[in-house]
Amino acid sequence: MRYVQYKNFYLNPRKPIELLDPTVSKFSKYRYTFTEEEALAKIWNRGEDIRLREDPRFWEVYGLGHFHLSNQCLANEILADQLWKGLWNGQELEKELARLDSLNASTFHIFCSADSRFTQNNGTLILNARPFIKIPTELQEQINLVLDKFLSLHQENIKPLTTQQINEQLIYLQENLGKEENIIDILESCLYRACRAKDI
Repeated sequence: MRYVQYKNFYLNPRKPIELLDPTVSKFSKYRYTFTEEEALAKIWNRGEDIRLREDPRFWEVYGLGHFHLSNQCLANEILADQLWKGLWNGQELEKELARLDSLNASTFHIFCSADSRFTQNNGTLILNARPFIKIPTELQEQINLVLDKFLSLHQENIKPLTTQQINEQLIYLQENLGKEENIIDILESCLYRACRAKDI
């Protein structure tokens, strides 16, 4: 996972803001990332115009709008690797994060629940076979028109379509969806969800 890189101007460098000290204290032992609204709602309600990006003690996860403290360690990559390799069963997330802490006394591990690679089911963290991608309504309507065609091909082959097969079908069907930069990822995500819903 990547972080948003903020510019640090020489004549006006980012510095810790005293007004945010209570926020830092509040989330110092919190095991999850948080949104700016969760962190600043009370301050904003008092009429203060302040953003977490102004304080270097807060790091923003790229594309997710979630933050954590700079002295915390985001554990999503470690957890995904453990789940993929079968080294952890996904249960008792906070206990597993504490175990990771014990391997290095100077770290405090946290989890970002906005990561689309994961699903939580009855307290168990599950690694998705395909990430769930948020799709604009207009594009989803276009995809729905061709989704059944792709599902039929999936059933005929009795196995998931490959990226090449999806691309070939887009060309064959002469769909304008190919104009989307990440259309293959989007279609794979939609197909995965549709298959799960129909238990294919």
